[in-house]
Parts: sequence; structure tokens; C-alpha cells
Amino acid sequence: MAEFWKGLPALRQPEHVLAMKGIHKGERVFMVGCGPSLKQQEDILHHLNGELTFTCNKMANWAECPFRPTYHGITEPSHQEHRGRHEIPQWEPLGTVKLALHWAPVFNDKPVQSNGWVWVSKAPDDIQVRRDGFWGLGDFLPPLPTGYTSPLTLAQLAAWMGCRDFIFLGCDMTDEGYVFNAGPARENIHPRTLIGIKECFARARHDVEEAGGRMVDATPGGLMGYTGILPYVEFADELGISGERSRIQSGERSRIQSG
Repeated sequence: MAEFWKGLPALRQPEHVLAMKGIHKGERVFMVGCGPSLKQQEDILHHLNGELTFTCNKMANWAECPFRPTYHGITEPSHQEHRGRHEIPQWEPLGTVKLALHWAPVFNDKPVQSNGWVWVSKAPDDIQVRRDGFWGLGDFLPPLPTGYTSPLTLAQLAAWMGCRDFIFLGCDMTDEGYVFNAGPARENIHPRTLIGIKECFARARHDVEEAGGRMVDATPGGLMGYTGILPYVEFADELGISGERSRIQSGERSRIQSG
């Protein structure tokens, strides 16, 4: 597949993306979706400040988000069409980098202009991680194959940046709404889409582990951890704050009981 892309010079990443190679070498990265399970972890999400984090798409709608992401990406066509709705005024002054992933060839080394967003070339949706592999782990980066989910698609850019330890949060893969609007607010996820999601994550885990890395799920009740496609880990354990959270939860129970 790499030889195919290399043979088509217009179908590649722009120079500003290629220059990102290794800028976060050796760092762990938290890939954060928009799932309602984040509400279960809200009391400790502030610990993500200072960590390398990627959020995506509608996450900016969660006004109470307790952390400032390092990167915020949009990858879905509907989000591209209405990019202004996904501006991040609460984060941008703090340094969050806005990433716009969409398909467009590179001509004459001129990147697509994205009005304040950093353009990253994304392959057409029929080019998928499950068939074409998880990219970013080597010395060549083509337009990013879709991972069927924005956090997984973006994880390939994190790999290019040098990350080999991937922790997924808020990747519920349910139709139970979003962290900012929990409930049956989404269309039902088609079974074939769920198959594609699972196959993409399975291939990504394989490729990352082959490269000596780790890919795990810290989403309570999330599809990847529940099905064993990714090993499940406790978010508090990853942060090294299990004791702190136990004290918080114990204090909350005592407050409720005394009230």
C-alpha cells in the first residue's frame, strides 16, 4: 500500500503534517470521544490537563469539559461543511490546535486553506484501517485511512507524532447520545458499522503491538473493552490516582447518606 501512495505524489500529506513526525515521541496519548460514559469519569478528567490529548467533532459542545485538549480534530463530512459550529473559543486561546481531516490532493505543495484549522489529508472513506492498516508507525504517512471512528482515525496522526501508548476514553460506540446530551439523541448505529468499527480497532491494535506499542480502552462499558478487542483498563489506574478517586467516591456516598 505504501508503494501505491508513493507512486502518486499528489496523494500525500502536506509538508506541515510531515514536519510533525516525532514531536511527541515517547509520550502516551489519550484519544477522547464524545460518549456519555465521560460523565462517570468527570470528577477526575481534570487530570488530563498536562497530558497529551486529542478530542474530536462535537466535543466542544460540552461546556463543562474539565480539561483543555492538546488537539481537537474534525473528521466527518457534516462537520466539515459546518466547521464554524465546531469552533473552540474556550480552548483556542489556551493553545489547543485545531485539525481538519478531509480528502483533498496536494498540488504544487500548496496546502488546503482551512480558515484557522490545520489541514490533514484523510483518504476517501473506502480506504479503511481494517483493510489498509494503521498508519503513522513508520517513515511514510499517506492520507489517513478511516478508522470508522474519529478517535481512531486521529490516532494515526498521534502515531506519526511519535506516540506508541494509546488510551481511548469516551468511545462508547452506542446510540445513547453524547456526554453533553445523554439519552437517545443519536440515530441507531447500524450493525455493519459496528462490525467495521471493531475490525478497524482490531487491526489497529495488531499493528501498534507489532511496533512495540500498546492500545487500550478506558471507556466504562465501552464496546472495545467489553468485547475484548482492546484490553480494558481503569482510567484512574492509568493516571495513578486510584486512591484519590476512592476517597472522593467514599466522601460522596457519605454526603448522600447523611443528607
